[in-house]
Amino acid sequence: MTAITAPPAHAQWTVYDPANHIQNIYQAIRSLQEVNQQIQQLTHEIEMLENMARDLENLPDSIADDILRRMRRIDDLMREAEGIGYGVEEIERDYEVIY
Repeated sequence: MTAITAPPAHAQWTVYDPANHIQNIYQAIRSLQEVNQQIQQLTHEIEMLENMARDLENLPDSIADDILRRMRRIDDLMREAEGIGYGVEEIERDYEVIY
């Protein structure tokens, strides 16, 4: 038995689908618009970060001392509040004993 093979086929014309080509162009335009929007968003974020950094640079050097002083005051107040809590417990115990 001999095998008969068909000769390779050669395309005679290039197939062009104008509707598909237009869809591809529209998709490319949408992709470029999305990239442009992302670039604008990143530009705005960079400007925001630069402004925040500038604002931090303009803070007075004494701000850290002020924050530490306030934290110590809060800590003192918390200790006093704990002491008041213990005092209330003693008063309640004494009240129960007396009455």
